[in-house]
Amino acid sequence: MTQISPNSGSHNMNNNRGSSSKSVEVEGQTSATHYSSPALLPYPKTAITLRKSDEIEHKASTKSSAVQLLQVRQWLFNSLRTKATALAIGLGTIPVLLTGGTAYYVANQQISQQISDVKVERAIGVEDKVKRFMRERYSDIIVLATRSIFTNPTTAKNTPVEEKLEQLERFIDSSKTYDSIAMFDLNGNVLLQTKGDPLPNHSDRVYFQEVIKTNQPVISNPELSKSSGKFVVHIAAPIKDKSTGKMIAVIQTRMPVEKLDELIANFGNKGDEFYLIDTADGEIFLASEKTKESKKPSEVYSNFAKLQADNKPSARVLTDQTDKQDDLVSYARFGPLEGLPTLKWEAVIGTPTDIAFAPQQQLLLLLAIGSLVTAALVSAIAAYIANRVTRP
Repeated sequence: MTQISPNSGSHNMNNNRGSSSKSVEVEGQTSATHYSSPALLPYPKTAITLRKSDEIEHKASTKSSAVQLLQVRQWLFNSLRTKATALAIGLGTIPVLLTGGTAYYVANQQISQQISDVKVERAIGVEDKVKRFMRERYSDIIVLATRSIFTNPTTAKNTPVEEKLEQLERFIDSSKTYDSIAMFDLNGNVLLQTKGDPLPNHSDRVYFQEVIKTNQPVISNPELSKSSGKFVVHIAAPIKDKSTGKMIAVIQTRMPVEKLDELIANFGNKGDEFYLIDTADGEIFLASEKTKESKKPSEVYSNFAKLQADNKPSARVLTDQTDKQDDLVSYARFGPLEGLPTLKWEAVIGTPTDIAFAPQQQLLLLLAIGSLVTAALVSAIAAYIANRVTRP
C-alpha cells in the first residue's frame, strides 16, 4: 500500500487554491469588465474630441443659419423698400409727366395757331391800310375831274392855262402823294401837264383805254413808268361836260409806289418782311427787300401757290428761296371796299420761323422745366415717404 506524503497533498491543495483564486480574479475581472455600468468608466479621448467637433459644427451651422436668415430678411426689406420707392415715384411722377406732356402739346398747338393768327392779322392790316389809302386816291381823281375849270365850258374857256396848272401844282403839294398830274384829249394827246418831263401820247395805255371804254374812273395796275422808270400807279377819270354829260377829256394822277412803301413801312419791323403782289401780271411790285421786286412770288417762296389756293387769309411755313430759311408767311387777298374798285392785289408778310415762334419756344421751355422740377420734387417726397414706411 502506497503512502501519500502530507506535504504533497498540502502543496497540491495550495496550488489548487491559487489556481482557483486566480481563476476567480480573472473571472471577476472579466465579469466586472463585462457587466460594470458605463457611468462608472471614463470616455475615451477620441469620443470626447468627436463630441466637441460636433458641438462646434452645430454652433457654426446655427450661426450661419442665423446670418443667412438675417441676410434674407435684409434682402426682403431692401427689395420691399426698393419696390415701394419705385412704385411711389411712379405714382407721383407719371401723372405729373403726363399732365405736363399734355399741357405742352396743347399749348404748342394753341400758341402756334395764335402766332399764325397774329401774322394773318398783320397781312390783313396791310391790305386794309393800303385799300383805305387808295380809296382816298380814288376820291382825289373824282374831285379833280369834277372841277368847274374843266367841266364848265364857260369857266374852262375863261380860266388861263397857267391858272389851271397852278391849281394842279397846289394839289400835288398839299397831297404830298403824286409826282404828276396831266390832262389828255380823247386821242391821248397831252392838254395839260404839271412839272416834269414832257409826256407822250397815252392812247396806248391800258388804263386810258379802259377809261374811254367804261366812262368810269380807273386805277391802273402797278407798272414801271416809261417816263420815270419807277413803279407807279396811275389813277385816271373822265372829264365830262357839265351841260351835256359827255366825256371831253381824261385827267390822270401818277403816284409813285414808294408812297405805299412809306405807308406800310412799320409792317416791316421785328423781322417781318412785307410784299404787295399784282395778280394781273403775278409779280411783286413792292417789297421791303427791294431786290425781290419784279419777281414772281414763287421765285421768293416755294409752294406759294398753295397759300394762294387757300383763297382766304391764311398762313403757312414756306422756304425763302433767297436765304433757304423757313418763314411763316401770312397772306391776304384784297377784298372789296365801298367807294373803291376792287384791287387785284395781294398782301404778304414773311417772318423767319425762329423769330415768329421765339415766344412759343420760350413759353414751352418754361412749361417743360416746370413739369420736370415738379416731377423731381414729387419723386423725392415719394421716395422719402416710401423709405420711412418700409424702414424695419
